[in-house]
Amino acid sequence: MATTKVITELTNLNQANSESGLRMPTGGAFSGTPAEGMMRNDTTQSSASSASTMQHYNGTDWKNFVNVVQCTTTTCNYPTTATALYQMEDDGGVGNSIPDTCGNYNGTEVAVTYTTGKFGNAASFNGSSSEINLGNSQVFSVTNTGEISFSLWIKTTDSAAYVYAKGDDSAIKYEQNLYLNSDGTLVAGIYNSAQNLAATINTTATVNDGNWHHVVVTIDNGTSMSVYIDNGTPVTTTSWTGTVVYQSTVPFFLGAFEGIPSGTSKLDGELDQVRVFPSVLTASQVTQLYNEVAC
Repeated sequence: MATTKVITELTNLNQANSESGLRMPTGGAFSGTPAEGMMRNDTTQSSASSASTMQHYNGTDWKNFVNVVQCTTTTCNYPTTATALYQMEDDGGVGNSIPDTCGNYNGTEVAVTYTTGKFGNAASFNGSSSEINLGNSQVFSVTNTGEISFSLWIKTTDSAAYVYAKGDDSAIKYEQNLYLNSDGTLVAGIYNSAQNLAATINTTATVNDGNWHHVVVTIDNGTSMSVYIDNGTPVTTTSWTGTVVYQSTVPFFLGAFEGIPSGTSKLDGELDQVRVFPSVLTASQVTQLYNEVAC
């Protein structure tokens, strides 16, 4: 006959008196010395429909049980309310249209092709004629809400090119841009009503080594601007001169600057997962974007 042995020192198992079932230790750190076979509920990561992930200790490391990780690359309003999401998978099968997954701001491409990206495919720019025109809606201007953020992945070996720009050099109308320097660093600039720089940032980290890099630019109108590269410490300026004016006739371009000769403006490289937000992203939100999970 089978017998049951109760080991009294293990009967509690972190179970509250008012609850039924077993309750695993939670958190992302283990205060004691783990032993093979132990389980815990890791609250520092998430799985499908859950803000935590069950793990077991295999004698060496904590390992996840089979979990389906919640993908985010097609999720609108991740990690906060978004204006637009350009996944750069293809032209959407509609002429030269670049679909906005999360809004109504489809772009128009010229000489853009598609290649293997950071997530699925990416838009490939040839450095001479490629560009994506997102239109002149005020949602791409910091004057819309007083705050704006751009998140994107870039892969390039180029230099002296625009990653994005809202301006028209031939009409002498400027609003904002992100420029790739000859040394591979980035310059973010925003202009005031006098068409002079209201604020500018020059990064020290480089992005033109042929690898994928995550870039986030945040702007708080009249107050500050920051640039994050690969989830690192942001470069920030609080020096601000003048007032930004919405340039209603000037389109927002990816990979180009309107009115500037292609040899000194067009991007040669790839862009992927371009997101626009009507707010200043926090450092934790930048981290979430850096850790996006492909769908």
